Amino acid sequence: MDDILDEKGYEARTLKYATFLQRCIAFLIDILLIGIICFALNRTFGIAPTFYLFVLLNWWKLILILFFYFVLFEGGEYNASIGKQMMHIRFLDEDKRTINYGIAALHFLLSIILFLGIFRLLFNSNHQTLADKFCKVIVVEQ
Repeated sequence: MDDILDEKGYEARTLKYATFLQRCIAFLIDILLIGIICFALNRTFGIAPTFYLFVLLNWWKLILILFFYFVLFEGGEYNASIGKQMMHIRFLDEDKRTINYGIAALHFLLSIILFLGIFRLLFNSNHQTLADKFCKVIVVEQ
């Protein structure tokens, strides 16, 4: 635990790293949100006869949607996707400053490539995945 200067209130507060469970729940919220939107679009416009077929035919489009979703939210003002905001966690760099869109994009791509690196956060003090470590970011409670 470290101290951090809260940029919004300009007061020092103790930094607490997000847990594995918090990050997993935030990710599930994000995926559920995107899934509901895609399901509704498929039902409304009849893109494919079943949702399974919709995902199979449009998997690369879904990855692009996820890429822009995570990059825009995590590189933006709050440094957190909707799921992370609901779980009250956010991204910071290792110097405890906000991250930009470039770091958010790199983190998303490395998270896909190094997916199994998520289990690393169970065994280190900063709760960082391999993608977090390469991008020099941490996920903290707000």
